[in-house]
Amino acid sequence: MVDEEVRHYPEAELNAMVLKSARKSMRKLYPGWKFKVAISTMVVGYMLWAIFSNTGNIWLVATNTFILALVLASLIIAYSSKRKMDKYQSDMSVKEWLKFRIDELDRGIHILKKYRIYIDVGTLMLAAGITVAYNYILHGFVININVAAAIAVCMFVLVIMRILWKDRNGEVRDYLQSLYEQIEL
Repeated sequence: MVDEEVRHYPEAELNAMVLKSARKSMRKLYPGWKFKVAISTMVVGYMLWAIFSNTGNIWLVATNTFILALVLASLIIAYSSKRKMDKYQSDMSVKEWLKFRIDELDRGIHILKKYRIYIDVGTLMLAAGITVAYNYILHGFVININVAAAIAVCMFVLVIMRILWKDRNGEVRDYLQSLYEQIEL
Protein backbone atom coordinates (compact mmCIF):
# COMPACT_ATOMS: atom_id res chain seq x y z
CA MET A 1 0.00 0.00 0.00
CA VAL A 2 2.76 2.44 0.92
CA ASP A 3 4.74 1.51 -2.19
CA GLU A 4 1.78 2.51 -4.40
CA GLU A 5 1.53 5.91 -2.67
CA VAL A 6 5.26 6.51 -3.09
CA ARG A 7 5.16 5.83 -6.83
CA HIS A 8 2.99 8.90 -7.36
CA TYR A 9 5.84 11.21 -6.32
CA PRO A 10 8.64 12.10 -8.72
CA GLU A 11 12.13 10.95 -7.72
CA ALA A 12 13.35 14.50 -7.07
CA GLU A 13 10.50 15.13 -4.63
CA LEU A 14 11.16 11.83 -2.83
CA ASN A 15 14.84 12.76 -2.54
CA ALA A 16 13.89 16.15 -1.10
CA MET A 17 11.59 14.47 1.43
CA VAL A 18 14.34 12.05 2.51
CA LEU A 19 16.87 14.89 2.80
CA LYS A 20 14.46 16.95 4.88
CA SER A 21 13.76 14.02 7.19
CA ALA A 22 17.44 13.17 7.57
CA ARG A 23 18.40 16.79 8.27
CA LYS A 24 15.63 17.06 10.84
CA SER A 25 16.97 14.01 12.67
CA MET A 26 20.56 15.29 12.47
CA ARG A 27 19.50 18.50 14.23
CA LYS A 28 19.27 16.35 17.36
CA LEU A 29 23.05 16.08 17.19
CA TYR A 30 23.37 19.85 17.58
CA PRO A 31 20.75 20.90 20.14
CA GLY A 32 20.66 24.50 21.24
CA TRP A 33 23.02 25.65 18.51
CA LYS A 34 21.75 29.24 18.55
CA PHE A 35 21.93 29.38 22.36
CA LYS A 36 25.53 28.13 22.32
CA VAL A 37 26.49 30.70 19.70
CA ALA A 38 24.87 33.48 21.74
CA ILE A 39 26.63 32.41 24.95
CA SER A 40 29.94 31.97 23.13
CA THR A 41 29.59 35.42 21.58
CA MET A 42 29.06 36.93 25.01
CA VAL A 43 32.09 35.05 26.38
CA VAL A 44 34.22 36.21 23.43
CA GLY A 45 33.08 39.79 23.96
CA TYR A 46 33.85 39.62 27.67
CA MET A 47 37.26 38.06 27.06
CA LEU A 48 38.15 40.74 24.50
CA TRP A 49 37.07 43.43 26.97
CA ALA A 50 39.09 41.75 29.75
CA ILE A 51 42.17 41.46 27.53
CA PHE A 52 42.12 45.10 26.46
CA SER A 53 41.16 46.53 29.85
CA ASN A 54 43.77 44.61 31.90
CA THR A 55 46.88 45.20 29.84
CA GLY A 56 48.97 45.81 32.98
CA ASN A 57 48.84 42.19 34.18
CA ILE A 58 50.49 39.94 31.56
CA TRP A 59 49.36 36.70 33.24
CA LEU A 60 45.73 37.77 33.27
CA VAL A 61 45.97 38.79 29.61
CA ALA A 62 47.57 35.42 28.76
CA THR A 63 44.87 33.48 30.64
CA ASN A 64 42.08 35.46 28.99
CA THR A 65 43.69 35.01 25.57
CA PHE A 66 43.92 31.24 26.17
CA ILE A 67 40.22 31.09 27.12
CA LEU A 68 39.32 33.20 24.10
CA ALA A 69 41.27 30.87 21.81
CA LEU A 70 39.53 27.81 23.31
CA VAL A 71 36.06 29.27 22.86
CA LEU A 72 36.74 30.39 19.28
CA ALA A 73 38.34 27.04 18.36
CA SER A 74 35.41 25.09 19.79
CA LEU A 75 32.93 27.28 17.90
CA ILE A 76 34.80 26.83 14.62
CA ILE A 77 35.08 23.06 15.07
CA ALA A 78 31.40 22.71 16.01
CA TYR A 79 30.28 24.86 13.08
CA SER A 80 32.42 22.98 10.56
CA SER A 81 31.13 19.65 11.89
CA LYS A 82 27.52 20.84 11.66
CA ARG A 83 28.05 22.19 8.16
CA LYS A 84 29.80 19.01 7.00
CA MET A 85 26.92 16.86 8.24
CA ASP A 86 24.23 19.10 6.72
CA LYS A 87 25.78 19.85 3.32
CA TYR A 88 24.32 18.06 0.32
CA GLN A 89 26.01 18.06 -3.07
CA SER A 90 23.71 17.59 -6.01
CA ASP A 91 26.21 15.32 -7.83
CA MET A 92 25.84 12.78 -5.02
CA SER A 93 22.88 10.43 -4.72
CA VAL A 94 20.78 10.61 -1.57
CA LYS A 95 21.78 7.07 -0.68
CA GLU A 96 25.50 7.95 -0.88
CA TRP A 97 24.84 11.10 1.15
CA LEU A 98 23.12 9.08 3.88
CA LYS A 99 25.90 6.47 3.85
CA PHE A 100 28.52 9.20 4.35
CA ARG A 101 26.58 10.61 7.35
CA ILE A 102 26.18 7.14 8.86
CA ASP A 103 29.91 6.51 8.50
CA GLU A 104 30.70 9.89 10.11
CA LEU A 105 28.35 9.13 13.00
CA ASP A 106 29.95 5.69 13.45
CA ARG A 107 33.37 7.33 13.57
CA GLY A 108 32.14 9.93 16.06
CA ILE A 109 30.48 7.32 18.29
CA HIS A 110 33.67 5.27 18.27
CA ILE A 111 35.78 8.29 19.26
CA LEU A 112 33.33 9.25 22.02
CA LYS A 113 33.36 5.73 23.47
CA LYS A 114 37.13 5.48 23.28
CA TYR A 115 38.03 8.92 24.64
CA ARG A 116 35.02 9.96 26.76
CA ILE A 117 36.82 9.55 30.10
CA TYR A 118 39.79 11.60 28.87
CA ILE A 119 37.48 14.32 27.60
CA ASP A 120 35.57 14.46 30.90
CA VAL A 121 38.73 14.50 33.03
CA GLY A 122 40.30 17.09 30.73
CA THR A 123 37.23 19.29 31.03
CA LEU A 124 37.36 19.09 34.82
CA MET A 125 41.08 19.83 34.85
CA LEU A 126 40.62 22.78 32.49
CA ALA A 127 37.88 24.32 34.66
CA ALA A 128 39.93 23.81 37.81
CA GLY A 129 43.09 25.10 36.12
CA ILE A 130 41.44 28.28 34.87
CA THR A 131 39.96 28.93 38.31
CA VAL A 132 43.31 28.29 40.02
CA ALA A 133 45.08 30.60 37.55
CA TYR A 134 42.55 33.38 38.16
CA ASN A 135 42.83 32.96 41.95
CA TYR A 136 46.60 33.08 41.84
CA ILE A 137 46.75 36.05 39.50
CA LEU A 138 44.08 38.10 41.27
CA HIS A 139 44.48 37.10 44.93
CA GLY A 140 47.91 35.50 45.25
CA PHE A 141 46.75 32.08 46.49
CA VAL A 142 45.73 28.92 44.71
CA ILE A 143 43.04 27.02 46.59
CA ASN A 144 39.79 28.44 47.90
CA ILE A 145 36.05 27.92 47.61
CA ASN A 146 36.05 29.07 43.98
CA VAL A 147 38.10 26.03 42.89
CA ALA A 148 35.73 23.64 44.67
CA ALA A 149 32.72 25.45 43.19
CA ALA A 150 34.21 25.31 39.68
CA ILE A 151 34.86 21.58 39.97
CA ALA A 152 31.38 20.93 41.42
CA VAL A 153 29.62 22.94 38.70
CA CYS A 154 31.71 21.29 35.99
CA MET A 155 30.94 17.80 37.35
CA PHE A 156 27.23 18.70 37.55
CA VAL A 157 27.20 19.89 33.94
CA LEU A 158 29.08 16.77 32.80
CA VAL A 159 26.60 14.47 34.58
CA ILE A 160 23.62 16.35 33.11
CA MET A 161 25.15 16.23 29.62
CA ARG A 162 25.84 12.51 30.03
CA ILE A 163 22.20 11.90 31.00
CA LEU A 164 20.75 14.06 28.22
CA TRP A 165 23.11 12.79 25.51
CA LYS A 166 23.19 9.17 26.65
CA ASP A 167 22.38 7.64 23.29
CA ARG A 168 21.46 10.56 21.06
CA ASN A 169 24.08 9.75 18.42
CA GLY A 170 22.99 6.11 18.34
CA GLU A 171 19.33 7.06 17.88
CA VAL A 172 20.11 9.41 14.99
CA ARG A 173 22.42 6.80 13.45
CA ASP A 174 19.71 4.12 13.65
CA TYR A 175 17.16 6.45 12.06
CA LEU A 176 19.52 7.34 9.22
CA GLN A 177 20.31 3.65 8.76
CA SER A 178 16.59 2.87 8.44
CA LEU A 179 16.23 5.64 5.82
CA TYR A 180 19.27 4.27 4.01
CA GLU A 181 17.85 0.74 3.93
CA GLN A 182 14.51 1.98 2.58
CA ILE A 183 16.08 3.64 -0.46
CA GLU A 184 16.37 1.46 -3.52
CA LEU A 185 19.27 1.79 -5.93
